[in-house]
Amino acid sequence: MAISTHRGIQEPVVHLAQTSDGLSEAVAELLSGHVPVGRIGDHLYANGGAKRFQLATQDTTYAHHFRSEEGLIQAHAQDLADLAKGYEDFIVIGPGPAHALENKEMQVIAALLRNPDASLKRIHAIELSKEFARNTAGVFADRLPHLDTGRILEDAIVHTANFREIKPFCANAFVMCTGSLLNLDAANLNAFPSEQMKSHLRDFARVAGQEGMVCLGYDASQDKERLLQAYKTDEVAAFLLHPLERVGLKDYFSYEPEFNADAHMLIHHWKALSQLEVHYNGNVINIFPGSKFPALISAKPDPYPLSVLAGSAGMTSEQLYRSPSQDYCLHTFRCA
Repeated sequence: MAISTHRGIQEPVVHLAQTSDGLSEAVAELLSGHVPVGRIGDHLYANGGAKRFQLATQDTTYAHHFRSEEGLIQAHAQDLADLAKGYEDFIVIGPGPAHALENKEMQVIAALLRNPDASLKRIHAIELSKEFARNTAGVFADRLPHLDTGRILEDAIVHTANFREIKPFCANAFVMCTGSLLNLDAANLNAFPSEQMKSHLRDFARVAGQEGMVCLGYDASQDKERLLQAYKTDEVAAFLLHPLERVGLKDYFSYEPEFNADAHMLIHHWKALSQLEVHYNGNVINIFPGSKFPALISAKPDPYPLSVLAGSAGMTSEQLYRSPSQDYCLHTFRCA
């Protein structure tokens, strides 16, 4: 590592490591101020990131924050199965770690398979992470033969892709996405990200099809203290700093979450620990201690504005189930 001296102040000089997947460019554009929020979502789970996320979801403060999610899904598994029984295709978006899939979507699938009147023929999963995609295939292979009592499923397919980019592969389906998969970029940090949320909802509707149904599970908590306690853990920090580790910058930043109650969002900052000079593609980026770079935002929507936005995205809000704490929601929408 080189050292640069400006007016008697020494600062590390770091050459941003090149990556083949566009991560270097994404980090450089955020650190240089060219975008308001990082575009790192697709990179978080790659090259070891999935393992770090899995560690964050196992017996940590973050994991306990989402326990009500699993309880709510299990309590309403039969209700959701009843809504899904008329569809031949059941699609899971972002199943994540195997234990999460087992405790959430597989509970609904099991209830659906117990119903002799259900139309289910095919189960799909769309997963961005290659590691989680392999885990999902393993869960399907292990569990479905034991659940498929008296019913012959035509297929159980895992698609390794970003659901926002995948081409629809069935006419109409019941789509289930839990785990608050509402991480957004390019948003105004001081206002609820309405346009970005509508775009997300349109993509869910596109995957479900014109007469499909979407079930979203999301964190609606507005308790600042509880949210910061859940996210400010060593395991979550290791996950969200992983992209910086890949480009050689992890030692110069910490992770700092910030909750904006007015905008209903949790902002995940990379916070500079010291003065730093970053070189990339012939450009020099000067960073000063305490500077914060919003790498990612997680929306924490209230059900009412989400219902309004769903209407603008071509869906109608139907059923809403909330955990006893009111923090977690299961929200179903019918595509128009």
